[in-house]
Amino acid sequence: MSKSVSLLLKAIPTGLSKAIAMSGAIVLQWVLAQHLTLAEVGNFVTLLVLLAGLSVVFRYGADQLLLREGGYYYSQADFRSLSGIFSHLFKYVLKRGLLLTVVLSPILIYFLVPALELLTIQASSVFILIAPFYGLLMLIAALHRASERHLIAPLWEQGGVSLVTTLILILLWPFGVISFNVALVILLSIILALVVPYGFKAFKNIDGNTDIDKNVKRDFGWIQMSSFITQWGVVLVLGALGESEEVGLLTTSLRIAMLVNFILIVFNSFLGPKFASYSYTNQMKKLKMLAKKSSLMMFLIALIPSSILFFASTQVLALFGEEYIAGALMLKVFVIGQLFNVFTGSVLVSLNMTGNQNYVRKLVMSTGAVTLVLIIPVVVYGGGLGAAIFIAAVNIASNLIGLIIAKRKLGFTTLPV
Repeated sequence: MSKSVSLLLKAIPTGLSKAIAMSGAIVLQWVLAQHLTLAEVGNFVTLLVLLAGLSVVFRYGADQLLLREGGYYYSQADFRSLSGIFSHLFKYVLKRGLLLTVVLSPILIYFLVPALELLTIQASSVFILIAPFYGLLMLIAALHRASERHLIAPLWEQGGVSLVTTLILILLWPFGVISFNVALVILLSIILALVVPYGFKAFKNIDGNTDIDKNVKRDFGWIQMSSFITQWGVVLVLGALGESEEVGLLTTSLRIAMLVNFILIVFNSFLGPKFASYSYTNQMKKLKMLAKKSSLMMFLIALIPSSILFFASTQVLALFGEEYIAGALMLKVFVIGQLFNVFTGSVLVSLNMTGNQNYVRKLVMSTGAVTLVLIIPVVVYGGGLGAAIFIAAVNIASNLIGLIIAKRKLGFTTLPV
C-alpha cells in the first residue's frame, strides 16, 4: 500500500468524525438563527468567542505541549509517562483557570450584562463559573489525539460541544422554549459534564513523568494567545464597537469558510504526533515526505468546497435567512484565505512539533501585535467586510513567513511542490 493511500485511509475516518463534530458549530448557528434575531445570534457567538479566549489564557499552551510530548510517549508505548503528563497538566490548567476566574469575575460581570442586554446576571455567573472547565476540554481532546484516538477526540472540541447542544435544542424545538439564555446554559452544562470524569482520572494518578520545560510551556502559551487575538480579537472588537448584526454576518461567513480549512484540521490532528515522533527519532526525510504529500492531498481535496462556497456564496448564506445574504462578499474573502492556508500545509504544526515553537511564538506574537495596533481603525472604518479582509490578510502573511522559517530551520517547506 502506497503512503498516499495510507494517508487517505487514515484521514477518512478521522475526517468523518471531525466533520460530524465541526458541523455542530454551523448547525448550532442555523438553529439559533431560526429562533433568535440576527443581533441575538451575534451576541451568542460573541460569548462563545470570549469563552474560547478565556480558555486560551487558562490552558496557556498545555494542550499543544501534551500533544507533542504525549504523542512521543505513546509512540514509545510509555503509557505511564503519558498518563503522568496529562494529570500534571490537567491540575495546572484547572488551578490556573480557577485562580484567574476569581480575579476576572468582577470585571466580566461588570461588562457582560450591560454589553449584552439579553444576558442576565444569573446566566453570566454560570458562564464565568464554567469558563475554567472549557480550557480543560481542549486538553482532553489533545490526550485523545496524542493516543491516536482520533475518532472520539472531536467530541471534546468546540464543534463537538456545539453538536450536542444542537441536538438538545432540536429536542426542545417543539416546546417553543428555545431562547438566548436557555441555549447558553445548555452549552455550559455540557462542558461541565464532559470534563468532570477526567478530573477524577487526573487527580487519581499521582505517578508518572512530570518533567516539563517551563520555557516550552511558555512558548506554546504565547502562541495560542497571540493566535486567538489574530483570529478572533477582531470579532470581539467588532462586537464591542460595531453592530451585533455585523458580528452575526462575520462569524457565520467565517464558520462556513472553515469547511475549506476543514481538511487541514483533520490532517493536523494526526500529523502533529507523527511529526513529533519523527523529530525525536531524527527521521527528518520521512517528516519532509509526509509533510509534502499531505499538503498536496489536502489542497486537491480543498479545491472542491472552496469552489462551491466561492461561486455559490449567496445561495449558501441564504440557507440561514435572507438577512445573511449581505455577508456573501465576506464569505468569498474568507474562502480565499482558507484555501491559501491549506496550500501552505501544516507549516506551523511542523515547526511546533520539531522543537521550533519559539520561532512560531515570535511570529504569532508579531502578528498579534499588528492586530492589536490596527484592530480598532479596521473595525471603525472598515466594518464587517474590513474585518474579514484583515483576518484573511494576516493569516496569509503569517503562513508565508512560516514557510520561510521552515525552510531555514527544517531545510524544507511544507508546500506540495
